[in-house]
Amino acid sequence: MTKMYRYPGAQPFLYDQGNVFFGRENDIENLYELVLLEQLVVLYSKSGIGKSSLLNAGILPLLDEKHDYQVFKVRFGAYTDGNNISPLSITNQTLASQALDTSVLDRMIPNESSLWYLLKSQQLSSSKNTFLICFDQFEELFTYPDQAIYQFKKELAELITIDIPARFRSFIEEQYEGGEKRLTEEELEMLHQPIEIKLIMAIRSDRLSLLNNLNDYLPNMLRVCYELEPLDREQAEEAIINPAFKKGDEFYTSSFDYEDAALDNILDFLTYQNRQKIESFQLQILCQSMEQKVMKEGLKQISLKEVEGLESIYENYYDNQIALLDTAEERKAARKLIEEDLILEEEERRLSIYEGQIYKSLGFTPGLLRKLVDVRLLRAEPSLQGGYTYELSHDTMVGSILKAKKQRLEAEQILNAQKERRKQEEAIKILKDKSDKERRRRNRALLVAGIAMFFALIATLTSIWAISTNQKLQNSSLLIKQQNQMLNQQLISLVEADYERLLAEGQQYQSKIQFDEAIQSYQSALAVIQDFPAIDQNGQKAKQAIEQCQLDAENAATFLSLIEEGDALLAKGEMYFRAGLNKYKEAQTLNFNETFNKSAKNKVDQTLFQLNKAFEKHRSRARLFLAEQNYEMACQSFKIAKRLKPNAPFLQEMPANCD
Repeated sequence: MTKMYRYPGAQPFLYDQGNVFFGRENDIENLYELVLLEQLVVLYSKSGIGKSSLLNAGILPLLDEKHDYQVFKVRFGAYTDGNNISPLSITNQTLASQALDTSVLDRMIPNESSLWYLLKSQQLSSSKNTFLICFDQFEELFTYPDQAIYQFKKELAELITIDIPARFRSFIEEQYEGGEKRLTEEELEMLHQPIEIKLIMAIRSDRLSLLNNLNDYLPNMLRVCYELEPLDREQAEEAIINPAFKKGDEFYTSSFDYEDAALDNILDFLTYQNRQKIESFQLQILCQSMEQKVMKEGLKQISLKEVEGLESIYENYYDNQIALLDTAEERKAARKLIEEDLILEEEERRLSIYEGQIYKSLGFTPGLLRKLVDVRLLRAEPSLQGGYTYELSHDTMVGSILKAKKQRLEAEQILNAQKERRKQEEAIKILKDKSDKERRRRNRALLVAGIAMFFALIATLTSIWAISTNQKLQNSSLLIKQQNQMLNQQLISLVEADYERLLAEGQQYQSKIQFDEAIQSYQSALAVIQDFPAIDQNGQKAKQAIEQCQLDAENAATFLSLIEEGDALLAKGEMYFRAGLNKYKEAQTLNFNETFNKSAKNKVDQTLFQLNKAFEKHRSRARLFLAEQNYEMACQSFKIAKRLKPNAPFLQEMPANCD
């Protein structure tokens, strides 16, 4: 037995999930009665409210059970260039999906393919006389060329308004007039039996006015409409607790319950403390997360503890669906599209992009787009110019996606900083090893020099003794003075060498931004020559080095502050790229350290690249939206482009009412 979830999550309910479809009992009853009373009913609502679920798991099973309707469900899909399949042919294929007995009608007009012909053949082929055609996402019809729409509405009008089309009626009249009987009396009686046909058109609220395009053939299209509204708190409670109570082996989990406090917390969260109604999309994602927690932890009851931090469910949903993509390249491309191109970060709202732009500019494949639609991260909306536009599946995902983006960027910055720090630490270690090696060499040289001085002193004393024994005291005194001068000069040379070594060591520390260690080396250099004021004019170079090091330390603090401010501005999004770039340029002008200069230059170059790329994206998007006469979106792209490059000649194309 195939197991099933009690809550389908982001997917709409299916035909066989009616046993866990709760909260819509009134809607099912009301729409059911309308369908029984009326020939054509228009079901409309905002996207994501649950039209498909209501039809799949509510209305269609009920009609099939109580009235034995022959049900056909039709979806056109949006028109794309080069697509030779029309709405009429799609409907024909659906009606002809079962074996038909066309022998009677073919004797009248062979190989007819009209909607009336196909449904009349269905009537003649089966015992059922009542047929329901359900058109889901009916707004897709209006993406097709005018001629295709014309053919469809003409045949649909014939199907629901004419018992026998004129071309078939002419055949019957000719048979009577000519005395030739091609049809039996029984067949004629069956031919005159009316087809009981019901139509349901499910369409988005914001596309409802498009139905006026069918008025010339279907003037009563909008006479009977049913609006599906979001769930109220009571309906949502039923949709949450009733599936959990269901018992049966077909579910992944045993039945479970919700604590009253936990249920109230969920409902408060979904209704924003009773300030708004609930969309099915939000509820089902949250509840499926609860069901998965029950599966994982073997819970019998969802307590208040389990429903803390409900916001994270939507964040985790986004990250989890991205993680399920097959390759790192797909995950990177999906994040770029969703986080950078489908959200206007400054206003925290969704944007839509035409599929051709996604394929051309972003290098997407149709397969990857389908994956994102299948897991309900994206929603494909038919464009009136043909094809689809894509947008985030729901407004509630914007905040969680931006938060996930911020966390990802912060993690990447930390990772990059760690890599840079490791590189610097490795470089410093190499320099320190070299410095230690040089110090040991100089210490050995100093030791050898000291030993030489010791033996020189012994030699001098020996000479004194020898001279005194030979009564040459005056000559020995002169010799001692000369020896002392030589020794003093050697000592000064050794001290001066150690002084220079400490200065060089300080410079190495200073070049690696280790200012405290550098100042310590310079101060050690001053201490070495404390008793030798003649060396370097009493340590002039060391004193100047200390002053310069202190200045560099101040510059370094300013530099790091500017870089940090620039990074923070870039993390806020495209609108702040230029401000961030200015911070990096200001840091670059400090020009006090080669390593810092290189780092600032890299920041400037990378930001310029991002800025130019973002500018090109919004320039292309602005022109595309202008061509589609979507002035609101065009103005938005113009404004972002202006923030990126205020003096760009392209901005002359901006409509006057955008300012």
